[in-house]
Amino acid sequence: MGLAVLLGCLFGAVEPARAQSHFPSPDDWRDQNFYFIFTDRFNDGDPSNNNANPQSSASPANSRRIHGGDFKGIQEKLHY
Repeated sequence: MGLAVLLGCLFGAVEPARAQSHFPSPDDWRDQNFYFIFTDRFNDGDPSNNNANPQSSASPANSRRIHGGDFKGIQEKLHY
C-alpha cells in the first residue's frame, strides 16, 4: 500500500486527506520491501515522446536504447 500512496501522491490520484497520511519509519529496515521502477522500461504511456532525445531514439528490442516508458505509463498502471 505504501507504493500506491507514494505514486498516487506523485500523480494526484489520491485524495488530499490520504496524501497527508504519515507512516512512521520502522526501527529495522532489513525486512522491508523496496520497489523501484525503471520508468523507461516499465510502460510506454505516450509514444509521441519516444524519440524526444536526439542522441537515441526508442528501440525496445535494443537493451542499450530507449524503451519508451514514461510517467504517463506509470500512471496507467497504478492499479498494477
